[in-house]
Amino acid sequence: MVTLAIELLLRPYLERRKEQFMNTFRARREFLGEIVTLAQAARFVVGELPKDAGREVRENFHTEQQRQYEQMVEWVQRMFDQMGRYAATYGRLMTDTIDYITCLRGVTLSGRRRNRKADIIVGLAEPAAEVFNPSIWRPIRFMNARSMLKQRIEATWPDESGDAIGTIPDGP
Repeated sequence: MVTLAIELLLRPYLERRKEQFMNTFRARREFLGEIVTLAQAARFVVGELPKDAGREVRENFHTEQQRQYEQMVEWVQRMFDQMGRYAATYGRLMTDTIDYITCLRGVTLSGRRRNRKADIIVGLAEPAAEVFNPSIWRPIRFMNARSMLKQRIEATWPDESGDAIGTIPDGP
């Protein structure tokens, strides 16, 4: 009798809770995957060929760079469109999620050169991946990455003249 009551009363709640947890986990995994994919595309955009590369290789490479740039812009747009879904899964990191995605969108919409946009996205990727994939076993690393992400986001903000306040440093 008790087992039947538990089954009838608690099971629907536990199933709903499990589904919410799985949806949160899927959204976080998808978001991290998009950060990595975006960084890979941006790295390709800023890549360079050796000086002795042939004309055909250069043309193919530049065509692929253009394709990667267009995909990079599309991925940022998709992340921006899904921002509410991603932000809702992070709780205390909600504002960081919104700031990061909004910064990416601002960078892609800015008048900066294509390579500079890609440089900024690459510079944001490493700390963002660490922040949005936190480990309770590495709290200092998480706090440092969060601080670095905030600094790099602020460095992309324009000042009164419309120029970026600072530059995003290479690496930690």
